[in-house]
Amino acid sequence: FLRLESPLESFAKENTNHVKRGESIDICDARFVELRKLLVKQGKDTARWIRDDLLKSEDVVVGGRGHFIRLLETWERDPCVKV
Repeated sequence: FLRLESPLESFAKENTNHVKRGESIDICDARFVELRKLLVKQGKDTARWIRDDLLKSEDVVVGGRGHFIRLLETWERDPCVKV
């Protein structure tokens, strides 16, 4: 669909411009542990559906499939937990 000629770059997980807004949160704060668990579960479920169902469709074209799948795998991990 996009006809990409090079792999997508990873998205930064931090506010690189360091602008603070009243509505901004630090998702890694301890008070958001339960929210992160919910988001990671949703990420796992969505990544699994994309990988196991959507990508098997003949109507879906993904350039750099291996890279795309590696990006999907990052949806299954809490970005605030250091491995």
